[in-house]
Amino acid sequence: KDILVLVSLQSFDGEVIENQKTALGLLDEHHVTYTTLDGADPANKERRSELFEISGLRAKYPQFFEVDGETTRFWGDWSKFQITRNRNMIADEFGGSTTGAV
Repeated sequence: KDILVLVSLQSFDGEVIENQKTALGLLDEHHVTYTTLDGADPANKERRSELFEISGLRAKYPQFFEVDGETTRFWGDWSKFQITRNRNMIADEFGGSTTGAV
């Protein structure tokens, strides 16, 4: 499975910017392989709309998805990511590694 993180690179909301930065930094620390999709980029409008439909959350960033071939499954939003972080389960949930993770 591949991890897809829906972000908004043109957000002016300081909390969204910080949450995205924190999430991507933690995924990197835990050696999680992921891709990002900028939901604010007009070129991504169709895929973003599909992701919003899958998650049931519109204009909420970041959102996390598992992609397996043609199937995309909503993993969770920022709140679920925070809970996962607090339980030290990021590597387990996203297929990463705790080696070298803080």
